[in-house]
Amino acid sequence: MKTIKIIFYGAGLCLALGLFTACNNSNTSADKVEEAAENMSDAFKAEQEALAADLKKAREDINQRIKKLNAKMDGATDEMKSNMQSQIDKLNTWGEDLDKRIGEVGQNIEDGWESFKADVNKTLENIDHELEQNFEG
Repeated sequence: MKTIKIIFYGAGLCLALGLFTACNNSNTSADKVEEAAENMSDAFKAEQEALAADLKKAREDINQRIKKLNAKMDGATDEMKSNMQSQIDKLNTWGEDLDKRIGEVGQNIEDGWESFKADVNKTLENIDHELEQNFEG
């Protein structure tokens, strides 16, 4: 009978240790999942901040070009003024688009983030290309 009690207590102790170990592994796994989620969230936030910074930089560049074109208008001929005004109008349109996108950066969640980011990067590339090819200053 004493042997049965020892076996019974031993089995109970093993079962308790097994459950305790399983709980610790579960917590460790939960901690790992939580840490991975935090890392993904941090990476996502860093991408958002970088994209917002790129948009703001492009907007500042557009503002500077508009300012330069406006300064050149004083001594320009009517034809040159017309051409510069067309450029200013196009730059203003791009600037308004960038302002809208800057506001949208924080509103886009992960589901549409990759698409939004690709679209914004394409817009920035197009603006840079147009600025290099067709605009002064």
